[in-house]
Amino acid sequence: MIKAMTAMLGYLSALACVASTAGAIAAEGGKLRVPAGYFALQPGDPAVLQPGNRRVISAEQLALPHLAGLTIRARWKWLQPEKGKIDLSFLEEQVKRCHEAGKPYKLLVMTGAGCAPEWIGGAWYRGAPVPWSPELAASYGELVKALGEKFAADPLLVGVHITGPTFPSAEMHPAPGIVQVAGYSDRAMTDAWSRSIADYAAAFPDTACILSISVRPPANRYLGQVVAAGKKALGERFTLEHNALKASTQPMAPHHLFIAREAKAGTRVGFEMVSAAANSAPRFGSKDVMDGIAVGKAAGGTYFDVYPPDLANLR
Repeated sequence: MIKAMTAMLGYLSALACVASTAGAIAAEGGKLRVPAGYFALQPGDPAVLQPGNRRVISAEQLALPHLAGLTIRARWKWLQPEKGKIDLSFLEEQVKRCHEAGKPYKLLVMTGAGCAPEWIGGAWYRGAPVPWSPELAASYGELVKALGEKFAADPLLVGVHITGPTFPSAEMHPAPGIVQVAGYSDRAMTDAWSRSIADYAAAFPDTACILSISVRPPANRYLGQVVAAGKKALGERFTLEHNALKASTQPMAPHHLFIAREAKAGTRVGFEMVSAAANSAPRFGSKDVMDGIAVGKAAGGTYFDVYPPDLANLR
């Protein structure tokens, strides 16, 4: 009970901090490009790189009339296989497919355990560089700069996901036990996320930059500060989402409530489905993906990342 009350107090503190940053700085440059509608969430596991893999979004799926575009996921270690070497060929291939289909896309680099390059030095914890690692910040900053140089001016690019100091894939979820690791502090976590936000702000001046939130302890203690940093650095480019939308999502669930309140305050928000409804109806709460999307739309969502098995059921 005490732990639950502590977590909620931290969450309410985060909300208060976010509310104090209403006057965001507008993005400069050309016309802002933002995601809207349904995006196919491309698998990001190692099998995707294998020739003939059927799990990559097919041309037929990409052409579905209700599908707005593609969220291209790639593991960081695919893109920086060696120190000093950046290989964007996988992303280039997928972007080419989007141009052929005339569909916009988002870029999402998966970082953290199982995704970070093994050659990165410094301290590691549970299979990933610690979020405050200078080596992580420097190496990932190089990649973000290269991504911007290659894709930022592409008119079909409508969003980039802010990652880097993650533990699993793309979200702000902290690694279990991270508070016991030498060097941990809420400030260190805030600074790590702020550094990644700044890197994306510099690399993508005209594109929505998307942060996937977490309200799990201890992230609930610094979420407000990170969101405030995002608003200050990105202005109208700043976008929030949570990656657990389903038909059974409760309006007062802390992560969903945070997103809904941000949307009401004027922040652009979107969602990633927690799973495919067609393949995991018990977890999703329905067999129909549109039931989950209805929950997200009610909370102010303007775009949705949808798993491949549900793409044909969009309407």
